[in-house]
Formats: sequence, structure tokens, C-alpha cells
Amino acid sequence: MKRLRHALAGFDGWLLIAYFGLVVLGLVFVYSASADYSLYHFDDPFYLIRRQAFFALTSVALVFALGWVDYRFWRRWAVVGMAIAILALMAVVVQHWAAGGTGRTLFGLSVQPAEFAKLAYLLYLAVWLEARQDRLGDSEWGLWPFLVVLGLLAFLALLEPDLSAVITFALIGGVMFFLSGAPFGQVLTLLGVGLLFGLGGAWLIPHGRERLVHYWIGLHDPQQSYDQVLFALMAFARGGWLGQGIGNSLVKVTGLPLPTDDAIFAVIGEELGFVGTLLLIVLFGLLLWRGMIIAREAPDVMGSLLTAGVALWLAFEAGMNMAAVLNVIPMTGNNLPFISSGGTNLTVSSIGVGWMLSVARQRALQQAETQRSLDAVVDLRRGHRRRGVSRPRRAPAAGE
Repeated sequence: MKRLRHALAGFDGWLLIAYFGLVVLGLVFVYSASADYSLYHFDDPFYLIRRQAFFALTSVALVFALGWVDYRFWRRWAVVGMAIAILALMAVVVQHWAAGGTGRTLFGLSVQPAEFAKLAYLLYLAVWLEARQDRLGDSEWGLWPFLVVLGLLAFLALLEPDLSAVITFALIGGVMFFLSGAPFGQVLTLLGVGLLFGLGGAWLIPHGRERLVHYWIGLHDPQQSYDQVLFALMAFARGGWLGQGIGNSLVKVTGLPLPTDDAIFAVIGEELGFVGTLLLIVLFGLLLWRGMIIAREAPDVMGSLLTAGVALWLAFEAGMNMAAVLNVIPMTGNNLPFISSGGTNLTVSSIGVGWMLSVARQRALQQAETQRSLDAVVDLRRGHRRRGVSRPRRAPAAGE
């Protein structure tokens, strides 16, 4: 037990509670949503959950490993990681164009470079903004280079097409730019350009335009919405306050598209009801709250921006998924972090949490070192008082 406490020293307990709660909830509902599908397609009800459990175990190990590594170690890899991410996105576009289609994965695997590009983007921005903090007021040093990086990533993601990645790049970039101290006018310009780029690109791409049209129609008549939205609304209506119980969802086997991926929130709503979905929202809220606390107390600007960026990114992704399932916003096609099935989603999200834990641990170690130095000074002063200092003798007067 003593060794375990020593190993976990400096880790943020509330953040770990939120992380483990989300991972466990994800495992439960990946199994619930995938058992019938796995049995039908693979003659094994545990086929998908075994894969998810493997990625969950490796992701948990990765979280602790990254938590023990000083996050400042990754500073030297920021530019390299950004370059690799851009090349990987280019490779996805070229590969699928050569095959006469579009897609998000690389070389026929389930790996999605756009997800790892989000991590590289966050790390790069944290390092880049820290280095240019004194010059962000000058557009040629702040806004324009920022727009070049954002525009390149968004353009490559749009070609896949991955509209959710475009939205994430724009929103997270704008928030981190604001948190770094950039002028508010430049932040508004950045967000405006990102919004215009995203909406314009979505309208130019056929399936993006289709999503916008169906969203608008669904606002007026839910029965004309996408099947995913229609079945999701039915699931929440059937779930009520307390739900139908884990494993008792009907929509997952009667027509809900992607019940283990984009639409898994609907399965949770039907099986756990309003209370269960509220628990999920609370866990994401806890993760966001701890992330912002850690960011506020981080040892340096890089740690502060990196932690805030990761926390806001995970919260944005979760919010977009839930809102899209309920037709509050147009379909974005992003997974629910930690919950949806897929190794890329869980691994990338866990790396972000590992960075957050590293910042919290380095802050705690720094505070402990400061406290030890103060205690040493106090002990030294007490030691001097215990020894005492001999009283100086009076010099003999003349003639004595």
C-alpha cells in the first residue's frame, strides 16, 4: 500500500475518478450495444468488447506512464509531431483519392490520423503560444501564422471529409489563442474565419450539405430527421427517468445506426434514462473542472495551455456528440470520448488525460520541493537557537 501511495503521489485524484468512471461506463455500454451485433456477424457476443477491453487496459497503462513523465519532455517533439500529423493527413487523402473514394483511415486499418492530429495540434499550440506570448499582439507573429497552421489542418480534414475535426481544430485553436493572452479582436477574427471555413466547406461537400439540410428539416419535423436522430429520440423517450435497464435497449437492434460508435449516447439514454445520462455529463464536467483547476495552478504557460486545451477538447467532443444525437446541432460524425468503441478514440483521449496528470504531478512535486526547502530553513534557524551564541565580553578598561 505504501508503494502504491508513493507511485500515485502527485496524481489528481478527482481527475482519476472521472477518467476511470468514463472508461468503465464505456466498457459496459460497448458490450451492451455490441453483443447482438458481434453474435450475428462474428458468432461471438464478446468479439468487440474483447477488443475494447484490450485497448482500455493499454490506455490505462499509457495514462499512468505519461503521468510519470514530465510533460515538458514533449516540448522538443512538438514540431516533429505536427509535421508527422500533417503528412499522415496528406497520406489519408492521397490514398483514398487514388482508390476513387474518401475515408478517414490509413492503409485499410482502423487508425484515424485526424484523431492523433488533434493531440499534435494541442501540443504544438501549447509550445508555440508560450514561445510567442510577448508578440501575440502583432498579427504577423500571432494571428497570421496561427491561421496558416489552422487552415492547413482544417483543409486536409475537410478533404477526408471529417467535419468534426474541422470544428475541433477551429474551436480549440480559438480558445487556446484567447487563453494565451491574444487580443480579443484577433480571437474573434480567428473564430470567424474558422466558422466560415467550416460552414462553407460543409456546404460545398455533398454529404455535409445533406447533413445541414436534414438538420434544418428535423428542427421543424423530427420524423423527417436522420434515422440516427429519430431512433435516438425514441430511445430517450422510452428510457424516461430511470431507463429500461442495462442490456434492455430496443433501438440498438431495431434500426439505430452505429449504436456502438456515434450513437452510443442513445443506448445509454434508453438503458439508464435521464439519471444515467446525467451521471455521464457529471463525469465529463468533473474532468473539465479538474482540468481547469490544474491549468490554473500549472508550473508554466505550456502546462497551463496544454491542460486547458485537453480538458476543453474532450468536453467539446462530448458535447458535440450528445448534441448531434439529439439534433441540437447538425450531425458531426465524432465519437463520444472514452465511451464509443474504437481503439483510436480511447487511446487518443487517454493520452490527453496522461498529459493532464503529468502537469498536476509536476505541480505537486514542485510544491513539495518548495515545502522541503522552507522546512530546512526553519530547522536550521531552530538549530541556531538551540546552540545559542556566546555573549561578547566587555573589553577591559584602561588601567584594569
